[in-house]
Amino acid sequence: MIMSGRKLYIADLHLGHVNVTRAGRDFDRRGFKDLDEMHEVIKTKWNHAVNNNDHVYVVGDLTWKLSGNNCGFYKTLIKNLNGNIHLILGNHDKSNQSFNSLFEEVVDYKELTDTVNGEKKRVILSHYYIPFYNHHYRGAIMLHGHSHNSAESDMERRLTAMLNRQGFPCQIYNVGCMYPYIDYAPRTLQYIVDHYDPSADYSCTKTADDDFENIVQALLDYHKQNPGKGFMQTLNILLGDKYTSMTDKTAIQKICSRIGNHSELLKHAQ
Repeated sequence: MIMSGRKLYIADLHLGHVNVTRAGRDFDRRGFKDLDEMHEVIKTKWNHAVNNNDHVYVVGDLTWKLSGNNCGFYKTLIKNLNGNIHLILGNHDKSNQSFNSLFEEVVDYKELTDTVNGEKKRVILSHYYIPFYNHHYRGAIMLHGHSHNSAESDMERRLTAMLNRQGFPCQIYNVGCMYPYIDYAPRTLQYIVDHYDPSADYSCTKTADDDFENIVQALLDYHKQNPGKGFMQTLNILLGDKYTSMTDKTAIQKICSRIGNHSELLKHAQ
Protein backbone atom coordinates (compact mmCIF):
# COMPACT_ATOMS: atom_id res chain seq x y z
CA MET A 1 0.00 0.00 0.00
CA ILE A 2 1.41 3.40 -1.03
CA MET A 3 0.60 6.14 1.44
CA SER A 4 0.61 9.87 0.87
CA GLY A 5 1.38 12.27 3.67
CA ARG A 6 3.90 12.08 6.47
CA LYS A 7 4.36 9.47 9.18
CA LEU A 8 4.12 10.76 12.74
CA TYR A 9 4.40 9.08 16.13
CA ILE A 10 3.12 9.49 19.68
CA ALA A 11 2.26 7.28 22.67
CA ASP A 12 0.44 7.16 26.01
CA LEU A 13 -2.23 9.80 25.54
CA HIS A 14 -4.42 8.03 28.13
CA LEU A 15 -7.60 9.76 27.00
CA GLY A 16 -10.22 9.49 29.72
CA HIS A 17 -7.76 8.65 32.49
CA VAL A 18 -8.35 11.03 35.39
CA ASN A 19 -5.15 10.01 37.19
CA VAL A 20 -2.99 11.72 34.58
CA THR A 21 -4.55 15.03 35.65
CA ARG A 22 -4.58 17.03 38.88
CA ALA A 23 -8.19 15.90 39.39
CA GLY A 24 -6.57 12.53 40.17
CA ARG A 25 -3.00 11.59 41.09
CA ASP A 26 -1.29 13.33 38.14
CA PHE A 27 1.20 10.46 38.28
CA ASP A 28 3.23 11.53 35.25
CA ARG A 29 3.08 15.25 36.08
CA ARG A 30 1.14 16.57 33.11
CA GLY A 31 -0.28 19.39 35.18
CA PHE A 32 -3.75 19.52 33.59
CA LYS A 33 -6.46 20.48 36.07
CA ASP A 34 -8.94 17.90 34.71
CA LEU A 35 -9.77 15.71 31.72
CA ASP A 36 -11.64 18.44 29.86
CA GLU A 37 -8.52 20.61 29.84
CA MET A 38 -6.28 17.72 28.82
CA HIS A 39 -8.54 16.58 25.99
CA GLU A 40 -8.81 20.13 24.63
CA VAL A 41 -5.03 20.71 24.73
CA ILE A 42 -4.34 17.37 23.03
CA LYS A 43 -6.89 18.09 20.28
CA THR A 44 -5.48 21.57 19.66
CA LYS A 45 -1.83 20.53 19.57
CA TRP A 46 -2.53 17.37 17.59
CA ASN A 47 -4.54 19.17 14.91
CA HIS A 48 -1.98 21.95 14.65
CA ALA A 49 0.74 19.37 13.93
CA VAL A 50 -1.19 16.87 11.78
CA ASN A 51 -2.70 17.24 8.31
CA ASN A 52 -5.59 15.11 7.13
CA ASN A 53 -3.40 13.09 4.75
CA ASP A 54 -0.79 12.32 7.44
CA HIS A 55 -0.52 8.89 9.05
CA VAL A 56 -0.23 8.93 12.83
CA TYR A 57 1.08 5.86 14.66
CA VAL A 58 -0.12 5.80 18.26
CA VAL A 59 2.32 3.49 20.03
CA GLY A 60 -0.08 2.29 22.70
CA ASP A 61 -2.44 3.49 25.43
CA LEU A 62 -4.60 5.84 23.41
CA THR A 63 -7.54 5.45 25.78
CA TRP A 64 -8.30 4.28 29.29
CA LYS A 65 -10.70 1.39 30.00
CA LEU A 66 -12.67 1.37 26.77
CA SER A 67 -16.10 -0.21 27.30
CA GLY A 68 -19.57 -0.24 25.80
CA ASN A 69 -20.50 2.62 28.12
CA ASN A 70 -17.78 5.02 26.99
CA CYS A 71 -17.06 3.84 23.44
CA GLY A 72 -19.21 6.60 21.93
CA PHE A 73 -17.39 9.25 23.97
CA TYR A 74 -13.98 8.00 22.82
CA LYS A 75 -15.12 7.74 19.20
CA THR A 76 -16.17 11.40 19.28
CA LEU A 77 -12.80 12.45 20.72
CA ILE A 78 -10.84 10.51 18.12
CA LYS A 79 -12.97 11.61 15.16
CA ASN A 80 -11.98 15.19 16.03
CA LEU A 81 -8.28 14.39 15.53
CA ASN A 82 -6.69 14.99 12.11
CA GLY A 83 -4.96 12.31 10.09
CA ASN A 84 -5.18 8.59 9.50
CA ILE A 85 -4.54 6.86 12.80
CA HIS A 86 -2.79 3.52 13.23
CA LEU A 87 -3.08 1.99 16.71
CA ILE A 88 -0.36 -0.21 18.15
CA LEU A 89 -2.01 -1.73 21.18
CA GLY A 90 -0.78 -0.97 24.69
CA ASN A 91 -1.67 -2.58 27.99
CA HIS A 92 -4.62 -0.21 28.53
CA ASP A 93 -6.06 -0.38 25.01
CA LYS A 94 -9.15 -2.48 24.40
CA SER A 95 -10.24 -3.72 21.02
CA ASN A 96 -13.74 -4.01 19.63
CA GLN A 97 -15.13 -3.92 16.09
CA SER A 98 -16.93 -0.59 16.39
CA PHE A 99 -13.94 1.19 17.91
CA ASN A 100 -11.43 -0.43 15.58
CA SER A 101 -13.26 0.96 12.57
CA LEU A 102 -11.80 4.39 13.42
CA PHE A 103 -8.26 3.25 12.60
CA GLU A 104 -6.26 2.31 9.55
CA GLU A 105 -5.10 -0.72 11.48
CA VAL A 106 -4.99 -2.11 15.02
CA VAL A 107 -1.96 -4.30 15.74
CA ASP A 108 0.20 -5.44 18.65
CA TYR A 109 3.51 -4.66 16.94
CA LYS A 110 4.59 -3.08 13.67
CA GLU A 111 7.66 -2.56 11.50
CA LEU A 112 7.77 0.05 8.76
CA THR A 113 10.20 2.18 6.78
CA ASP A 114 10.78 5.89 7.37
CA THR A 115 13.53 8.38 6.60
CA VAL A 116 16.11 10.21 8.73
CA ASN A 117 18.53 12.67 7.10
CA GLY A 118 17.56 11.31 3.70
CA GLU A 119 18.38 7.71 4.67
CA LYS A 120 15.76 4.99 4.82
CA LYS A 121 15.41 3.42 8.26
CA ARG A 122 13.53 0.40 9.54
CA VAL A 123 11.29 1.53 12.41
CA ILE A 124 10.12 -0.85 15.13
CA LEU A 125 6.90 0.14 16.88
CA SER A 126 6.05 -1.55 20.19
CA HIS A 127 4.33 -0.16 23.24
CA TYR A 128 6.98 -1.85 25.36
CA TYR A 129 10.71 -1.17 25.50
CA ILE A 130 12.69 -3.91 23.73
CA PRO A 131 16.49 -3.57 24.06
CA PHE A 132 17.44 -6.23 21.50
CA TYR A 133 14.84 -5.37 18.87
CA ASN A 134 14.86 -6.57 15.27
CA HIS A 135 17.72 -5.20 13.15
CA HIS A 136 19.20 -3.12 15.98
CA TYR A 137 22.63 -4.07 14.59
CA ARG A 138 21.64 -2.69 11.18
CA GLY A 139 20.61 0.81 12.19
CA ALA A 140 16.93 0.19 12.88
CA ILE A 141 15.15 2.61 15.21
CA MET A 142 12.73 1.62 17.95
CA LEU A 143 9.87 3.82 19.18
CA HIS A 144 7.97 2.84 22.32
CA GLY A 145 5.92 4.18 25.22
CA HIS A 146 4.53 2.61 28.40
CA SER A 147 6.99 3.86 31.03
CA HIS A 148 5.88 7.52 30.96
CA ASN A 149 8.39 9.80 32.76
CA SER A 150 9.28 7.55 35.67
CA ALA A 151 12.10 5.74 37.41
CA GLU A 152 11.43 2.92 34.95
CA SER A 153 11.94 5.21 31.94
CA ASP A 154 15.16 6.51 33.52
CA MET A 155 16.41 2.94 33.80
CA GLU A 156 15.49 2.28 30.16
CA ARG A 157 17.61 5.24 29.04
CA ARG A 158 20.52 4.09 31.20
CA LEU A 159 20.23 0.55 29.85
CA THR A 160 20.22 1.87 26.27
CA ALA A 161 23.34 3.95 26.96
CA MET A 162 25.07 0.98 28.59
CA LEU A 163 24.26 -1.31 25.65
CA ASN A 164 25.72 1.19 23.21
CA ARG A 165 28.86 1.50 25.31
CA GLN A 166 29.20 -2.29 25.39
CA GLY A 167 28.97 -2.60 21.61
CA PHE A 168 25.28 -3.45 21.24
CA PRO A 169 24.03 -0.60 19.01
CA CYS A 170 20.47 0.51 19.60
CA GLN A 171 18.52 3.66 18.86
CA ILE A 172 15.51 3.71 21.17
CA TYR A 173 13.14 6.62 21.72
CA ASN A 174 10.27 6.96 24.18
CA VAL A 175 7.55 8.92 22.37
CA GLY A 176 5.24 9.38 25.35
CA CYS A 177 3.06 12.45 24.82
CA MET A 178 4.03 13.97 28.18
CA TYR A 179 7.71 14.32 27.26
CA PRO A 180 8.63 17.96 26.62
CA TYR A 181 9.98 17.21 23.16
CA ILE A 182 6.70 15.52 22.13
CA ASP A 183 4.40 17.96 23.97
CA TYR A 184 1.11 16.20 23.14
CA ALA A 185 1.58 16.39 19.35
CA PRO A 186 2.52 13.56 16.99
CA ARG A 187 6.07 14.07 15.66
CA THR A 188 7.99 12.93 12.59
CA LEU A 189 10.87 10.51 12.98
CA GLN A 190 13.29 13.25 11.93
CA TYR A 191 11.93 15.54 14.65
CA ILE A 192 12.18 12.79 17.26
CA VAL A 193 15.80 11.99 16.40
CA ASP A 194 16.74 15.68 16.34
CA HIS A 195 15.04 16.68 19.60
CA TYR A 196 15.24 13.69 21.93
CA ASP A 197 17.82 14.13 24.70
CA PRO A 198 18.75 10.74 26.23
CA SER A 199 20.71 12.43 29.02
CA ALA A 200 17.84 14.63 30.21
CA ASP A 201 16.26 13.91 33.58
CA TYR A 202 12.75 13.79 32.12
CA SER A 203 11.24 12.31 35.27
CA CYS A 204 11.92 15.60 37.07
CA THR A 205 11.03 17.96 34.23
CA LYS A 206 7.53 18.52 35.52
CA THR A 207 8.62 19.02 39.13
CA ALA A 208 7.56 22.49 40.24
CA ASP A 209 10.28 24.79 41.54
CA ASP A 210 8.61 25.09 44.93
CA ASP A 211 8.55 21.29 45.21
CA PHE A 212 12.24 21.15 44.36
CA GLU A 213 13.02 23.89 46.88
CA ASN A 214 11.16 21.91 49.53
CA ILE A 215 13.33 18.90 48.76
CA VAL A 216 16.50 20.97 49.09
CA GLN A 217 15.34 22.52 52.36
CA ALA A 218 14.40 19.13 53.77
CA LEU A 219 17.83 17.87 52.76
CA LEU A 220 19.51 20.73 54.59
CA ASP A 221 17.38 20.32 57.72
CA TYR A 222 17.82 16.57 57.88
CA HIS A 223 21.56 16.74 57.34
CA LYS A 224 21.91 19.40 60.02
CA GLN A 225 20.07 17.17 62.50
CA ASN A 226 21.95 14.04 61.40
CA PRO A 227 25.49 15.19 60.62
CA GLY A 228 26.90 11.69 60.82
CA LYS A 229 25.01 10.50 57.73
CA GLY A 230 26.66 10.80 54.33
CA PHE A 231 25.26 12.89 51.53
CA MET A 232 24.11 9.94 49.42
CA GLN A 233 22.46 8.26 52.40
CA THR A 234 20.61 11.49 53.16
CA LEU A 235 19.46 11.76 49.54
CA ASN A 236 18.14 8.21 49.51
CA ILE A 237 16.26 8.70 52.78
CA LEU A 238 14.65 11.96 51.71
CA LEU A 239 13.97 11.39 48.04
CA GLY A 240 12.91 7.76 48.08
CA ASP A 241 11.11 6.13 45.16
CA LYS A 242 9.56 9.36 43.93
CA TYR A 243 12.94 10.80 42.99
CA THR A 244 15.01 7.65 42.56
CA SER A 245 16.47 8.99 39.31
CA MET A 246 17.90 12.01 41.12
CA THR A 247 20.45 9.99 43.07
CA ASP A 248 22.95 9.91 40.21
CA LYS A 249 25.85 12.32 39.79
CA THR A 250 24.00 14.75 37.53
CA ALA A 251 21.12 15.07 39.97
CA ILE A 252 23.46 15.60 42.91
CA GLN A 253 25.18 18.40 41.02
CA LYS A 254 21.80 19.92 40.24
CA ILE A 255 20.79 19.83 43.89
CA CYS A 256 24.13 21.27 44.99
CA SER A 257 23.77 24.13 42.52
CA ARG A 258 20.47 25.03 44.19
CA ILE A 259 21.95 24.71 47.67
CA GLY A 260 24.48 27.42 46.88
CA ASN A 261 26.92 28.28 49.65
CA HIS A 262 26.14 25.42 52.03
CA SER A 263 29.72 24.18 52.03
CA GLU A 264 29.15 21.28 54.40
CA LEU A 265 26.79 19.56 51.99
CA LEU A 266 28.88 20.46 49.00
CA LYS A 267 31.88 18.83 50.66
CA HIS A 268 29.96 15.57 50.99
CA ALA A 269 28.82 15.75 47.34
CA GLN A 270 32.31 15.80 45.84
